[in-house]
Amino acid sequence: MPQRVKPAEQGIVLDALSAGYGQTLIVDDINLTIPTGKMTVLAGRTDPANPRCSRPSPEC
Repeated sequence: MPQRVKPAEQGIVLDALSAGYGQTLIVDDINLTIPTGKMTVLAGRTDPANPRCSRPSPEC
């Protein structure tokens, strides 16, 4: 039986986050605070040169 855990008091804090793949920068210098119990989605357009990413898949 799974155990209940106490939620984090601070939530999630991103400070100056930059991320990408290869030479492609996807996000640059993002500062974001997600409060405990809230959901946040980062969405953007897909790469038209890469049709496999036109739908959700583990490869994207």
